Amino acid sequence: MKNKVLRPFFLMFLLTQVIGCDPEGRKKCVWTLEPEPKNMGMAKDGMIPLCARNRETMKQDCRLQADLEYAKKAYGRKFRYVDLKVESYGIPRTIKSITFCDE
Repeated sequence: MKNKVLRPFFLMFLLTQVIGCDPEGRKKCVWTLEPEPKNMGMAKDGMIPLCARNRETMKQDCRLQADLEYAKKAYGRKFRYVDLKVESYGIPRTIKSITFCDE
């Protein structure tokens, strides 16, 4: 009886250890910003449509935009998705700031 009761709790504990608390890798320093030309119609005038991509987990967020100067500064630099700050939560989302891993 005791073994049957403990089995689900042990299974849940094991799954949380294997999967972890960050399955999408939002806290890992592996995200990059890349231009997304197919979303050009979505970006506001003077802005570049961008995708934040995690190539390890194959996750992305393509609702972003920034001006050309910021997009050039951020291109190819690694960051944590949780460190990406936006000005607006509509679509598209304008990037306010990012704390890059190399800073």
